[in-house]
Parts: sequence; C-alpha cells; structure tokens
Amino acid sequence: MQIVRLFSIVFGVIGGIFFLANICFIISVLLFKKKGTGIPIIAGLFCALALGLSQIPRVSQFWWLPLFLDIYCLPSIIVAIYDSWKRKSNR
Repeated sequence: MQIVRLFSIVFGVIGGIFFLANICFIISVLLFKKKGTGIPIIAGLFCALALGLSQIPRVSQFWWLPLFLDIYCLPSIIVAIYDSWKRKSNR
C-alpha cells in the first residue's frame, strides 16, 4: 500500500510540474509572442494516474478530470480521434 501511495505522490508532482509548464508556455505565447511547443497529454496523464492511484475513494473517482483540465490533453485526444476517423473514411 505504501508503494501505491508513493507512486500517486510522484505522478502528482510530475504531472503538476508539466501542468505548470504548459500554463507558462501559453502565457509566454500570448504575452510575448514566443514560438515553441507545449507538452501535450503528459500533464493530464500523470495527474490522472495520480488521482487513480489515490487511496482516498472520493479522490480516485475523479481520475478523468485532469484529462479535461489540461490545456493540451483534451484537444490532442480530439485531434487523434478525428485523424483516425478521417483516415478510415478515406479508405
């Protein structure tokens, strides 16, 4: 049980760092017109893993929430689904 708690904390910290990096990137693009790329999906996945591994039932039931809150995660999933659907329809 302790190892699960440790993994939950580690995934939460890593996901939080990537989440903050994505927000800082968006701010730098909007305010300073800098070019670059964000870190898609990683923050949402790590935070979802952290919540899913949480041993608190009320917390672990919201494992899906970071996937929608991450700025890049939901659009990336939608684009991947759309591309997959588009490729199947072109065959």
